[in-house]
Amino acid sequence: LREKSKVDDPHKVTLRSYLSHFLIEHSLDLPEDFVVRLLEKEQALILLLDGLDEVPNDTDRRQICKAIENLAAGRSALRIIVTCRTAAYREQAMLDEAFHRVEVKPLTEADTEQLVSQAFACIEPVDVKKREQKIQELNDGIRAFEGERAQRMGEDYERLIDSPLMVRMLLLVFLAGRGFPEQRADPYEKTTRTLIHPEHGLDDEAAEEIGRLIGGDPALHRNLVEHLAFHMHQKGEKQSRDLSQNDLVNIIKKEESGLADLADAFVALTRVRGGLMEERLGAYRFFHLAFQEYLAACYLVKTRLGQGGVNSVAAFLEKGLVLESWWREPALLTTGYFVSTGDELTGQRFVRRLAGITRPPEQTAALSADVQLAALEIALLSSLEWLKTNTKLRTELAQWAASLLQNRTLMRQSKPRLRAATGNALSRLGDPRPGVGINDRGLPD
Repeated sequence: LREKSKVDDPHKVTLRSYLSHFLIEHSLDLPEDFVVRLLEKEQALILLLDGLDEVPNDTDRRQICKAIENLAAGRSALRIIVTCRTAAYREQAMLDEAFHRVEVKPLTEADTEQLVSQAFACIEPVDVKKREQKIQELNDGIRAFEGERAQRMGEDYERLIDSPLMVRMLLLVFLAGRGFPEQRADPYEKTTRTLIHPEHGLDDEAAEEIGRLIGGDPALHRNLVEHLAFHMHQKGEKQSRDLSQNDLVNIIKKEESGLADLADAFVALTRVRGGLMEERLGAYRFFHLAFQEYLAACYLVKTRLGQGGVNSVAAFLEKGLVLESWWREPALLTTGYFVSTGDELTGQRFVRRLAGITRPPEQTAALSADVQLAALEIALLSSLEWLKTNTKLRTELAQWAASLLQNRTLMRQSKPRLRAATGNALSRLGDPRPGVGINDRGLPD
């Protein structure tokens, strides 16, 4: 519409003329006044306009709303459906009272299961047994994931799989042969890319304009949200979810970020469009804590890896963060990030280092028994979640963990809950010690 406003003929800047132009432009053999004729003859017509929020400029959105209202006025046979994220639908950029407002509620657990079932009814229309098996497997994975987060987060827990977008991302990962929740970094990564740069072909122009606002490059946009996520997470569980606009800008403008010039544009875009971050009554937060955790892990890897390889990444966590439940998920997702981005070898090196196998002896000597065991447990769980097909690594980790759990000094100096957690992780991995395993008859050896 903005491009059409540059022409002299006012008839060519109306929405009805643009619709005809759009259809012809996309190789449909139609007369130039096709839509105009339908409207003049009061033909029944349903017009679906998706993504009002993809227009990142508030002024342009107001103009488009006005154009939609003008098109609808006095046309009883015309139905128009407009979709928009709630963050962008406010103040003057809203349609008048002639339009009914419908909000999509978050999906409940039952809704999610039904959506998964309906999806597989299309994916596996013939083989009923295979279909039911896949439905059961994915729904079990979703329940396990949500249950683990609920247990860890307590009363602050909020469901993650509560939208068609997240169900779609899970299906893409699941159908690619990567399990859930073990491979949850994959849907996080796909969702992040989609929200920063829409993957649908017709959205390219809008995505490019959004990119121009945030430094002209989606990669810069990605760097900015990772920087924000990490520094927000560092504030700790009590302070990191919501930021004032002033605090948000101050984090972006931190000296090491190199992103200071993008602060105002990012705040403006978040206010009018939302995305990975959203504004709620003047406070800014990631739309879900899981994405703050994942992007914090991405930032940790990218910044520390260049400073000293996997040793630097692990050493950062061993400063005490491995003992905090608040950092447990980012620590696990660190290995997930390596695997989901195709760098499994570095993921293996990181797990060995965090377990202590390749940790320099002087660094081990400087760590408390609690930190050593907590780091070991996260390494064991990481291998179970992200590297479970690597039997050589599993064997190496199991033998190493078993030797540490027989170190009486280490056990005497560590907390019982950490010893128990490490023992549980080792039992899942496969405890090699005689007397605690299971033989081929299903009995303890």
